[in-house]
Amino acid sequence: MSVSAFADDPTIDDKEIIWRRIPQLQVVYDDNLKRKRPSSKCFQDSTGGHTSVYIASEAISSQAVMQGAKEPFLASLSVGFIRQLGLVITRDSSTGGPGHALLIGKKTGGIRSHMAKTATWVEPYAP
Repeated sequence: MSVSAFADDPTIDDKEIIWRRIPQLQVVYDDNLKRKRPSSKCFQDSTGGHTSVYIASEAISSQAVMQGAKEPFLASLSVGFIRQLGLVITRDSSTGGPGHALLIGKKTGGIRSHMAKTATWVEPYAP
């Protein structure tokens, strides 16, 4: 399905939290923020033109999201923040299980960087 075929899902509230799994090699120390954060590369599109995430309130648990994952860390962002960046969120439970969703839209370097700097770690999956 093409990216243009996806529309923002208005039933996902702006206050919802989304989770993104983060690979070990894509954690950086940010001198300005004085903390570890995901690299901006974590938020680039997959070959399908989207970024895979989980809606926290709809996923079974953070443990379920991380079970069997090769990525050891989990970061969060709000849906409202994602929409402020001009991105679309839509549910996609058929490919990732309960709570799975896709972030769709042009993720420039600046947008990815803003996402990476705003993301917070989900315990106990923090570096």
